[in-house]
Amino acid sequence: MRRAAAAVLVVGVLVTSACTGGDPGSAAPSPGVGASAAPATSPAVDPYSGSDADVLLQTVSDSAKLYGIQDPPDVAVVRTVTPDERTAVIVQCLADVGVTARAESDGWSVESPVDQSSAINLQQYICQAKYPLDPKYVRTLSEDQIRIFYGYVRDSLLPCLSGKGYDIDGLPTEDVYVDSFQSGQGAFDPYAVEPLVSTEQRVWESLQQACPPSPPTDVLYK
Repeated sequence: MRRAAAAVLVVGVLVTSACTGGDPGSAAPSPGVGASAAPATSPAVDPYSGSDADVLLQTVSDSAKLYGIQDPPDVAVVRTVTPDERTAVIVQCLADVGVTARAESDGWSVESPVDQSSAINLQQYICQAKYPLDPKYVRTLSEDQIRIFYGYVRDSLLPCLSGKGYDIDGLPTEDVYVDSFQSGQGAFDPYAVEPLVSTEQRVWESLQQACPPSPPTDVLYK
């Protein structure tokens, strides 16, 4: 059974994983569960469809809730980051304040003694507020982007997993996939079903490295 992944709050697309570390605002997660996707909501209420400033504020607010920060401090943004660099940036930010963190396949994990958990959660919040994802990476996926996701799952991810000995059934038609994603039911995610959901952590991480659950950011956000 795989370990609890670094906590990931699904925003925009989706959100996702959960526990030793944290990563609200994770980009382009697979639209299912785990590092997966939270459903797109109605544009009238979707907090991730506004201006860049509004999206950043929502991301920071979600981060505070994830870490249980009741009265979050004001934190100046140093710069926005891309999904590809984010884990390394956050791990370094935490290291700079004395928090031991390690990059994982789905984010990062931290060493958090029980008596220091609140302080470490605060530092994770601060680092993520300093280096938030560029708003374009956390906006709700458009229908065109969801179809790109589907094509990636069908043409790249499933064949890759099959080549590793994991034949995953259950991929719906493209229109059903899109409807499920947009309606909030949660779209098909190979990593969220058997046998992958029950694989050992090291195997699961190795598979995610070889067969990424999401399409490349330069493809999804072109």
